[in-house]
Parts: sequence; structure tokens; C-alpha cells
Amino acid sequence: MAEPAYDFHHHADTWPRLIHQFVASRLSQLMGLFALDRRLGVVLTAPLDVLLPGVASPVQPDVVFLKSENLPDLEEALNFEGVPDLVVEVLSPGNPSLDLDVKLRAYEEAGVAEYWIVDPKLRNVVLHRLGTGRSGYRRLGPFRSGEVVRSAVLSGFELKVEDLFP
Repeated sequence: MAEPAYDFHHHADTWPRLIHQFVASRLSQLMGLFALDRRLGVVLTAPLDVLLPGVASPVQPDVVFLKSENLPDLEEALNFEGVPDLVVEVLSPGNPSLDLDVKLRAYEEAGVAEYWIVDPKLRNVVLHRLGTGRSGYRRLGPFRSGEVVRSAVLSGFELKVEDLFP
């Protein structure tokens, strides 16, 4: 019997756990319904190539919010070219430094107004919000169970941290 072309279990220790999918889905549902009900824009989830200006390769955030005025043609576009209004990354055990360092700098330099990092292991949320001018990100949090996260970009959206986790 021939060996399989791909060894899908080889890197299983670095794959996102089901909690990653649960949190990303939960957040996209809550944000998405809020945005849709108020006609503020749309929330999209991975897999979605986001082509940031000045960044050679696309990023694939877990959750993206695009204001109505920034929407591409959803019927025709294969990806999103430009700067999302809000990006969420849910940390995975395999490579947290990608979200905490590399993507943080890329989103900041591109001008993503709000970047949320959700840590399922610590059950918290950290916000990075662009300051005025060229001051870069200001870190807010971590927000934990019993606390509320409020978005400045998705105006009026509030989230109890414990509502993100099973």
C-alpha cells in the first residue's frame, strides 16, 4: 500500500483546537448580527485572504469587520484588498508569536483601527486601538471574565468576555 501523499497528523500539535473554532465562530456571530442589524457593515471569517498595503503576502485573520463604506463587491471579490476596520485573531497553541508580534506590527503599520487578540487558554481579550496621528497602537486589557469589551470601531458593540467561551 502506498504512503499517503500528505501526513495530516504530522503537525497536529500545532493545529488550532476546537476551542479556537468555537471562539472565532461565537465572536463572528455576535459581531455579525450586531453589524447587520444596524447596517454598519459585514463580518467575515477565515479563510479570507486580506491583502494589506505594503505587505507582500496575504494574512488570514480569524474574524474581520468591514464598514459598509469599505466593502468590496461581495459577489465578485476573491479577497479583500485594503485595510480592514477591525481584525480579530484567536491564539492557537502552535504559533502565538505570529499573532502577538508579526501580525500586530503588520496591522498597526497598515492602519487597522482595532485589533483584538483572544486567548482561549487564558480566557481573555486584549484590544489594540490606533491612537490619533501616527502614535501607533494603544493596548487595552487584558479583559477577563466579569469584564466587558467595547469596540470603538463597531460603534456600540459590547461583549461580556465570558460569553466568548463555553
